[in-house]
Amino acid sequence: MRCFYEVLGVPVDVDDDALRKAYRKAALKNHPDKHAIDERQAAEERFKEINNAFEVLSDPSERKWYDKHRTSILRGSERHQKGDGGQKEPPEGYVDVSRFFARGCFTAFDDTNKGFYTVYAECFAAIDEQEQRAWLYNEDISEKARARTNNQPPEAPAFGRSDASPESVINFYRHWQSFTTQLDFAWADIYDTRTAPDRRTRRAAEEENKKARRRARREYAESVEALVLFVKKRDPRYENAVAAIEERESARAAEAKARRDAEKARRYALMKESLVVEESEEEESEEEESEEEESDDKNGVEEDVGALDAPAPANEAEAEAQAHAHAEAEAGDGASNTPRVHFAEDTLPPAKPKKKKKEKVVLIDDDDDFDAAPAAASTDLWCEACRKWFKSEGAMANHVRSKKHNQAVEALRRRLEKEGLLDEDDVASC
Repeated sequence: MRCFYEVLGVPVDVDDDALRKAYRKAALKNHPDKHAIDERQAAEERFKEINNAFEVLSDPSERKWYDKHRTSILRGSERHQKGDGGQKEPPEGYVDVSRFFARGCFTAFDDTNKGFYTVYAECFAAIDEQEQRAWLYNEDISEKARARTNNQPPEAPAFGRSDASPESVINFYRHWQSFTTQLDFAWADIYDTRTAPDRRTRRAAEEENKKARRRARREYAESVEALVLFVKKRDPRYENAVAAIEERESARAAEAKARRDAEKARRYALMKESLVVEESEEEESEEEESEEEESDDKNGVEEDVGALDAPAPANEAEAEAQAHAHAEAEAGDGASNTPRVHFAEDTLPPAKPKKKKKEKVVLIDDDDDFDAAPAAASTDLWCEACRKWFKSEGAMANHVRSKKHNQAVEALRRRLEKEGLLDEDDVASC
């Protein structure tokens, strides 16, 4: 594998503008259409190599990773050195991911033997297999963690083929982007602690070996994560999977919103219907009260008209009797137009509950002073039983004829009788 900077003919510290110019120049020079038929195959290989080099170096994150591991990638799998300058090989089965960072490692985006999906499916399957073997011999894994999986190493999601479902594609990249290795990287040790001359030297060598292992483990994990990003950027399935899942989630959200709106509309309709029923009941109650009052007024008028329409006396004796009855009625009524209240011995039946009428009254509580009434109010407009002031004689007259007033008068009478303070004149004046 050639260095990407060498492929494009640019220095390591090249800027973005110079990199693009070099890529265009190399791509035009090595385009297959500009070569003869017998040279076209070689031109296609060079053209793929140029495109792969530019894809890696034009991406800031991929270029940063490539610069960091460029020497190791060009050397192959011999990446970890001993203290004496020699090479120490990784164990058998170790997967070197550096060779998979090239566009030339696959031929096309298909499921053939050298296709994109086959090559990277085998790559990630090999990485997962070596991680499962390392898991079995990893002493840092607790017994509790092993018991959760019945001492079986967890399996990573497979890369899949070109027809993999969107969920499996998203699940694969989500798992591998947070990759952690179980390898111990014992081959990265710098010193052989068995040859240490004393205890102090052995401990110092062990500490240096631990640091080298941690460094090698971190570099390998970063290499695998970088490979995952490299593959995801070129995987045609990923963008389609993201779009399909977003469309599905949008449809679910719209369906959930439609259900919430329907439930909200249903509750609103029930509430509105309940309010209509309550308003209708209130209107019916007010109509019944109005009809009762009109009936009472009509009965009183009919009695008065009946008295005026009484037949003329047939003789003097009958005329004197009518005059005597009329005189007694006037003497009982007095100068006031307020009808006299007659008390029944039996308890009055409870009145039908009804809505309180909006009368123009001034309320005075029992604790208030009688002098708190309006200055212009007359004592004839005060109802002692109901503890109310009225602003006009008409309002007072309508109140006196109401059932509520009669009940209040009856209650006042019973209370005064019980206390021995009954004054019929005071009660009658109510």
